[in-house]
Amino acid sequence: MTEEEWRACDEPTRMWHVVRKAVSERKSRRFALACASRAAACGNTIPDAVRELLELIDGISDGTGVIPDEYYELARKVYEITTNERQSKGIRALVKSGDRWLCSSTGVSDVIHDAAGAGELADVEYQHQADLLRCVVASPFRPVAFNPAWTTSTVVALAQGMYAERDFSAMPILADALQDAGCDNDDILNHCRGAGPHVRGCWVVDGILGKS
Repeated sequence: MTEEEWRACDEPTRMWHVVRKAVSERKSRRFALACASRAAACGNTIPDAVRELLELIDGISDGTGVIPDEYYELARKVYEITTNERQSKGIRALVKSGDRWLCSSTGVSDVIHDAAGAGELADVEYQHQADLLRCVVASPFRPVAFNPAWTTSTVVALAQGMYAERDFSAMPILADALQDAGCDNDDILNHCRGAGPHVRGCWVVDGILGKS
């Protein structure tokens, strides 16, 4: 795969196999969760059990990857939910993969496929997943080093606020703050000012906060 193909690709599985050996376990978990969360959100409402499981997995994803005991009972409840088939597929992707989604490329691949579903909507979902992967993982063809001078108090505060609140609407403001701090990296600035999507695990926000 070339850099141009990476930027335009709408095949998340193909992209994942390009980067899977280079990304951290945390990045793997964050991408898998982003795919499943998006599929779950496609329903008109998210059942309480699904919401609780997503929140629990979010904590696991940012931690050590250790699964607490309550995960398994909650996962069993979620697996039994069939009120919304497409929504169920998204979260079941994580449940069916068991522990594998935590760090295994196979587990993440399962999540990609299961969350996308089948039929005409699958191609649209794969495009969204490709965009999510480009948010979580920087281009493997253009490594970016974050200059400590760019992490001013304003830049860090913006990044911390978005990460904590899961609200990335201030990304363009972050771009301005980075530029004011001397950042002249087009990949970073363009990512901040781009259409997104932006999720927890965003490579720019992670870079500012020192998360791998």
